[in-house]
Amino acid sequence: MTVLTVLVAISQVELTQLRMQSPPKLGNQQQSLGATTTRDRVQALSGLLSAQNEFVGQWVNYEMQRMILDLDLGTMELDECGLWVDPGPITLQGMRRDVMLEEPEPEELPLPPGVPPLLEDIEEPPEHP
Repeated sequence: MTVLTVLVAISQVELTQLRMQSPPKLGNQQQSLGATTTRDRVQALSGLLSAQNEFVGQWVNYEMQRMILDLDLGTMELDECGLWVDPGPITLQGMRRDVMLEEPEPEELPLPPGVPPLLEDIEEPPEHP
């Protein structure tokens, strides 16, 4: 959703740029930028900066969460400089064999318990006439 916010902010900046470059209206020989055009331009640029800052903030938070998950899972690797080695996208093909948990065979799974004996002994209530 943040990418969409940035794209909307970019379109607003482009729209104010087009307004500034538009030719004067018929009968109006002087092309002057009014206070509203300048204000709109400043607000559009400010909105774009805010959207970009929010986008970068969310991306940094995402990368921090990936690092924390890698550390918590015990799979974090560091290079010779002590920097985190990004494991890349999480895919089944990309998982390391020593980290991947083996799934139990179907015959190793325990069977569900049978009906508890207490429920077998319960009598049905008598019907009322």
